[in-house]
Amino acid sequence: MLRIEPERIGVVIDASDVDASISAAPAASLLERIFDLAGLEAGLSNGGLIARHLITRLDGVQGARVFKIRRQQSRADASLFAIPRPEAQRRDRSF
Repeated sequence: MLRIEPERIGVVIDASDVDASISAAPAASLLERIFDLAGLEAGLSNGGLIARHLITRLDGVQGARVFKIRRQQSRADASLFAIPRPEAQRRDRSF
């Protein structure tokens, strides 16, 4: 059993238990549930959906850093284009 206390979380176990484990909930589903309890609907924007897809397909944030989203006059007109990896690495080192 998990007990929430001010500034801490407590795990209540039987005296005969020698160990306990808890696992983290996925952040997206946790936030959706919190907003749902407040009566609000939450979801990813188009940019968030693109970013999540790229990060997933390219094995994490480091693999997806060669992509850049160009912002134009309207956010709806944002286009996605690739920068070759050597160019992205060169730009990254210049900061």
